[in-house]
Amino acid sequence: MRTLVSILLLTVFTAATQAAPIEWTLRDVVFDDDTTATGSVFYDADTNVFSSIAIQTEEGIGFNLGWLYGDSSFLPASGPSRLSLESELLFPGVPFGTFTFEMNLADDMTGRGGTIPLLTGFSSFEQRSTDLFGDVRYVVSGNVSAVPVPAAVWLFGSALAGLGWLRRLK
Repeated sequence: MRTLVSILLLTVFTAATQAAPIEWTLRDVVFDDDTTATGSVFYDADTNVFSSIAIQTEEGIGFNLGWLYGDSSFLPASGPSRLSLESELLFPGVPFGTFTFEMNLADDMTGRGGTIPLLTGFSSFEQRSTDLFGDVRYVVSGNVSAVPVPAAVWLFGSALAGLGWLRRLK
Protein backbone atom coordinates (compact mmCIF):
# COMPACT_ATOMS: atom_id res chain seq x y z
CA MET A 1 0.00 0.00 0.00
CA ARG A 2 2.78 2.44 0.92
CA THR A 3 4.60 1.67 -2.30
CA LEU A 4 1.42 2.40 -4.26
CA VAL A 5 1.05 5.78 -2.50
CA SER A 6 4.70 6.59 -3.30
CA ILE A 7 4.22 5.74 -6.96
CA LEU A 8 1.06 7.87 -7.13
CA LEU A 9 2.81 10.86 -5.53
CA LEU A 10 5.74 10.52 -7.93
CA THR A 11 3.34 10.39 -10.87
CA VAL A 12 1.48 13.51 -9.69
CA PHE A 13 4.73 15.49 -9.28
CA THR A 14 6.00 14.35 -12.66
CA ALA A 15 2.74 15.21 -14.46
CA ALA A 16 2.62 18.65 -12.86
CA THR A 17 6.11 19.52 -14.06
CA GLN A 18 5.38 18.70 -17.69
CA ALA A 19 3.09 21.75 -17.99
CA ALA A 20 5.70 24.25 -16.77
CA PRO A 21 7.09 26.79 -19.25
CA ILE A 22 10.70 26.22 -20.20
CA GLU A 23 13.36 28.77 -21.09
CA TRP A 24 14.47 28.97 -24.73
CA THR A 25 17.81 30.74 -25.25
CA LEU A 26 19.07 32.38 -28.45
CA ARG A 27 22.41 30.90 -29.57
CA ASP A 28 24.80 32.40 -32.16
CA VAL A 29 22.12 34.56 -33.81
CA VAL A 30 23.77 36.72 -36.49
CA PHE A 31 22.15 38.88 -39.17
CA ASP A 32 23.59 39.88 -42.55
CA ASP A 33 24.82 43.27 -41.23
CA ASP A 34 26.68 41.60 -38.31
CA THR A 35 23.93 42.58 -35.87
CA THR A 36 23.58 39.88 -33.22
CA ALA A 37 20.73 38.92 -30.94
CA THR A 38 21.01 37.40 -27.48
CA GLY A 39 18.61 36.59 -24.70
CA SER A 40 15.86 34.19 -23.79
CA VAL A 41 12.13 33.67 -23.57
CA PHE A 42 9.98 31.27 -21.57
CA TYR A 43 7.44 29.35 -23.64
CA ASP A 44 4.59 27.17 -22.39
CA ALA A 45 3.80 24.72 -25.18
CA ASP A 46 0.55 23.60 -23.52
CA THR A 47 -0.98 27.10 -23.52
CA ASN A 48 1.06 28.76 -26.32
CA VAL A 49 2.03 31.56 -23.91
CA PHE A 50 5.34 33.47 -23.93
CA SER A 51 6.64 35.11 -20.77
CA SER A 52 9.81 36.60 -19.27
CA ILE A 53 10.95 37.88 -22.66
CA ALA A 54 14.47 39.34 -22.51
CA ILE A 55 15.96 39.65 -26.00
CA GLN A 56 18.51 42.24 -27.04
CA THR A 57 20.08 43.07 -30.38
CA GLU A 58 23.66 44.32 -30.47
CA GLU A 59 25.07 46.93 -32.82
CA GLY A 60 26.41 45.72 -36.16
CA ILE A 61 27.95 47.55 -39.11
CA GLY A 62 24.90 49.59 -40.15
CA PHE A 63 22.81 52.18 -38.31
CA ASN A 64 21.60 49.93 -35.53
CA LEU A 65 21.93 51.07 -31.96
CA GLY A 66 20.77 47.77 -30.52
CA TRP A 67 17.41 47.32 -28.89
CA LEU A 68 15.98 45.54 -25.86
CA TYR A 69 12.67 43.68 -26.13
CA GLY A 70 10.63 42.59 -23.12
CA ASP A 71 7.21 41.23 -22.22
CA SER A 72 5.45 44.46 -23.22
CA SER A 73 6.68 44.18 -26.82
CA PHE A 74 5.04 40.79 -27.46
CA LEU A 75 2.83 40.59 -30.56
CA PRO A 76 -0.15 38.20 -30.80
CA ALA A 77 1.09 36.81 -34.15
CA SER A 78 3.57 34.70 -32.19
CA GLY A 79 3.33 30.94 -32.00
CA PRO A 80 5.42 27.79 -31.41
CA SER A 81 7.64 28.45 -34.44
CA ARG A 82 7.53 32.26 -34.50
CA LEU A 83 8.16 34.97 -31.93
CA SER A 84 7.29 38.53 -32.94
CA LEU A 85 8.24 41.48 -30.76
CA GLU A 86 7.77 45.17 -31.41
CA SER A 87 8.87 48.31 -29.60
CA GLU A 88 8.57 51.99 -30.35
CA LEU A 89 11.57 54.28 -30.11
CA LEU A 90 10.78 57.62 -28.52
CA PHE A 91 12.96 60.71 -28.37
CA PRO A 92 11.72 63.10 -25.63
CA GLY A 93 8.12 62.00 -26.08
CA VAL A 94 8.19 62.06 -29.91
CA PRO A 95 7.66 58.75 -31.78
CA PHE A 96 10.76 58.15 -33.91
CA GLY A 97 10.34 54.63 -35.18
CA THR A 98 9.11 51.12 -34.65
CA PHE A 99 11.54 48.29 -34.11
CA THR A 100 10.40 44.75 -34.81
CA PHE A 101 12.15 41.49 -33.98
CA GLU A 102 10.87 38.32 -35.60
CA MET A 103 12.33 34.92 -34.83
CA ASN A 104 11.19 32.22 -37.26
CA LEU A 105 12.17 28.65 -36.41
CA ALA A 106 12.57 25.56 -38.57
CA ASP A 107 10.34 23.63 -36.15
CA ASP A 108 7.98 24.23 -33.23
CA MET A 109 9.17 24.92 -29.69
CA THR A 110 7.87 22.21 -27.38
CA GLY A 111 7.83 21.40 -23.69
CA ARG A 112 10.56 18.79 -24.31
CA GLY A 113 13.29 21.31 -25.13
CA GLY A 114 16.07 20.65 -27.62
CA THR A 115 17.77 22.80 -30.26
CA ILE A 116 15.90 24.33 -33.20
CA PRO A 117 17.65 26.25 -36.01
CA LEU A 118 16.43 29.67 -37.08
CA LEU A 119 15.32 29.94 -40.70
CA THR A 120 18.30 31.50 -42.49
CA GLY A 121 17.83 33.88 -45.37
CA PHE A 122 14.50 34.95 -43.90
CA SER A 123 13.85 38.61 -43.13
CA SER A 124 13.70 38.03 -39.45
CA PHE A 125 14.62 41.45 -38.09
CA GLU A 126 13.33 44.76 -39.28
CA GLN A 127 13.70 48.34 -38.19
CA ARG A 128 11.17 50.83 -39.49
CA SER A 129 11.15 54.54 -38.88
CA THR A 130 8.15 56.76 -39.41
CA ASP A 131 10.26 59.36 -41.21
CA LEU A 132 13.92 58.47 -41.66
CA PHE A 133 14.89 54.91 -42.48
CA GLY A 134 13.85 51.33 -42.91
CA ASP A 135 16.18 48.32 -42.80
CA VAL A 136 15.42 44.69 -43.35
CA ARG A 137 17.94 42.23 -41.99
CA TYR A 138 18.29 38.59 -42.88
CA VAL A 139 19.31 35.77 -40.56
CA VAL A 140 22.70 34.30 -41.40
CA SER A 141 22.97 31.80 -38.53
CA GLY A 142 21.54 30.91 -35.17
CA ASN A 143 19.26 28.63 -33.19
CA VAL A 144 17.28 28.45 -29.98
CA SER A 145 17.83 25.78 -27.39
CA ALA A 146 16.18 24.70 -24.18
CA VAL A 147 16.80 22.18 -21.48
CA PRO A 148 13.73 21.51 -19.37
CA VAL A 149 15.72 21.73 -16.13
CA PRO A 150 12.76 22.48 -13.83
CA ALA A 151 11.11 19.17 -14.76
CA ALA A 152 14.33 17.28 -14.09
CA VAL A 153 14.83 19.03 -10.77
CA TRP A 154 11.25 18.32 -9.62
CA LEU A 155 11.55 14.68 -10.67
CA PHE A 156 14.87 14.26 -8.90
CA GLY A 157 13.63 16.10 -5.79
CA SER A 158 10.41 14.10 -5.59
CA ALA A 159 12.37 10.84 -6.03
CA LEU A 160 14.70 11.81 -3.17
CA ALA A 161 11.74 12.78 -0.99
CA GLY A 162 10.04 9.45 -1.77
CA LEU A 163 13.18 7.48 -0.91
CA GLY A 164 13.60 9.45 2.32
CA TRP A 165 9.98 8.78 3.24
CA LEU A 166 10.35 5.05 2.53
CA ARG A 167 13.55 4.92 4.59
CA ARG A 168 11.84 6.68 7.48
CA LEU A 169 9.00 4.16 7.42
CA LYS A 170 11.46 1.27 7.74
